[in-house]
Amino acid sequence: MTEYKKKLLIVSSLFPPHLGGVEQYTASLAAALAPSHEVTVVCLNTENQPACRTNSGYTVYFLPCFPAFGGRLPLPGISALKTFSSYCRQNAVDFGVIQTRLYPFNLWAARCFKRSRIPHILIEHGSGHIDYGSRVVNLLWKIYEHALTLGFRFFTQSYYGVSSGSLKWLAHFGIHGKGVLHNGITPDNFNTILPFDRKKFRIPSDAAIITFAGRIIREKGILVLLEAFSRWSPENVHLVIAGSGDMELVQRWRRNPSIHFAGQLAHPEILSLLSESSLFCLPTMYPEGLPTVLIEAGFLGKAVVTTVAGGIGDLVQDGESGRFVEAGNVDQLAAVLHDLMTDPLERDRLGNNLRQRVRTGFVWPEICLKLERIISEMCPEPADSRNGFDFSENT
Repeated sequence: MTEYKKKLLIVSSLFPPHLGGVEQYTASLAAALAPSHEVTVVCLNTENQPACRTNSGYTVYFLPCFPAFGGRLPLPGISALKTFSSYCRQNAVDFGVIQTRLYPFNLWAARCFKRSRIPHILIEHGSGHIDYGSRVVNLLWKIYEHALTLGFRFFTQSYYGVSSGSLKWLAHFGIHGKGVLHNGITPDNFNTILPFDRKKFRIPSDAAIITFAGRIIREKGILVLLEAFSRWSPENVHLVIAGSGDMELVQRWRRNPSIHFAGQLAHPEILSLLSESSLFCLPTMYPEGLPTVLIEAGFLGKAVVTTVAGGIGDLVQDGESGRFVEAGNVDQLAAVLHDLMTDPLERDRLGNNLRQRVRTGFVWPEICLKLERIISEMCPEPADSRNGFDFSENT
C-alpha cells in the first residue's frame, strides 16, 4: 500500500528571491519535507515573480501585495486574502506552518486555518524588537507588534521557536512556546562546492580571507567590523563583504584595497567564499533567530566571531566553538580578529568543534524528524478529500 502523503501548507509573507533568514529557512524546510509530503508554500509577491513555480519538489504561489517599507513589510492585496481563504475552505490541507508573527498576511492565514479547522503551528524567528534608530518609529513598531500578536493568540495555540532566544521572546508576549525547531543546513548542498575566484576580487593567492555575509545595514554590525579591520590593518589579510543593502553606509571603506564588496552572491557562491575563508565574522546587533550563514560556516569547519544576539548561543559557545564579542565594541573585535588570525591552531580547534556541533543537531533531516512528530501528534488522520480550488487559476 502506498503511504499517504500529507498535504502541508507553509505560509511565509517573504520568500526567495527576497533575502533574509526567514526566507531561507522556509525554502530549506519545504525542500526537506517535500520527499515525504505534498508541500505548498504561499507567500507574497514582493519580487515580481511568476504567480506559480516549482522548487525542489514543492510548489510556491506568489500572491499580489503592496511591498511597503522597501518590501520588508508587504501588505497583501484584497485578492490575495480572498484567494487564500477560498483555498483553505475548499481543499484538504492536513497541516499548516506559519513563519513568524510580524506580517498581516500571516495573521490572515492563522485566521483561515482556525476557521477551516486546519491544525497548525507558528514558528517564531525573532528575539527582540527591531531597532529602527528612531524613538517614534520604534514605539510605533512595538505597538504594531503587540497588537498583531493579540490576534495570533486568538487564532493559534501552538508556537515554536528557531532558538531558545525566540522562545524567550514569545514569553515576552505571554506566549508559552512548546519547543525549538532550529534552523539548519542541507548536507547535500556542500557536496560540490566550486573554487572561489580570487582573481575576480584581486585577492592574492596566499592571502587569508575574513568573510562577512548578510544585509548591509547598521544593525548587522557591518560598520563595527569595517572599523575594527581598518584599525588593525593586517598584512596579507583581506575582508570580503557579501550582501546588498545601504551601500552609503560603507562608502568610506570602498577604496581600501584589502576590503572587497562582493555584492549579493548566489547561494553556491556564498558556500564557495566560505570554503575559502579563514574566519567568518558576524558582529550583529540585530534580534537574530539563528542565522543560516553561521551554521554553514560551522559545517565547513570555519572559526566564527559573533555576538550573543538572539539564538546564536544555541549554536556557538564562547571559547569552545567560536568567539563572542560585545556588540558595538570596535576595539574588542579588532583584538579578537588579530588573535585568531595569528593563531591558526586555535582557529582550527574552534572550527572543528563548531563543525561537530552543527552536524549533530543543525541539519534539516534531524530537524524534520522533530517536525514530523509534531505533525503526527496534531493530525494523526488525513484530512478529507476536498480539492476544489487551485491557486494557479486565481492568481
